[in-house]
Amino acid sequence: MSYSNPTVVCYQFAAFDFGAAVGDLEQGIMPPKGFENGRIIDVGVMNITETFAGGTSTAKVKVGSTANGAEYATLNVANTVAVAGSVFNTVGDPDAITEADILVSDLTGSLVEVTLEEATGSPAGQGQAFVVIGWY
Repeated sequence: MSYSNPTVVCYQFAAFDFGAAVGDLEQGIMPPKGFENGRIIDVGVMNITETFAGGTSTAKVKVGSTANGAEYATLNVANTVAVAGSVFNTVGDPDAITEADILVSDLTGSLVEVTLEEATGSPAGQGQAFVVIGWY
């Protein structure tokens, strides 16, 4: 595979309550065997079942490495995203992807880290986070 013809994979995570969880949730993505690079294509939350309403700070989906948990992306889920089953992604937060390119050799333990960060204050919001990466 090459940069111009990547293998695109969507990583979908279980439903998460961004307002009433017991803390942030960290998960890992293992690059497919034989690929040396990746490119973040999209980050989002889908299947939204509860209105997002962070009081002090908004809910976030961060994509990074062990050294920097937000190295590649920080999606700030907008308050008032409410339509049942709707999707909020990088179209709603176009500055979310800060560094699209992933070098597998730079990853500790070959893992891309995904952190689902709770809102603070009087928070709410439930949905399934996803990350789309093109590997080459």
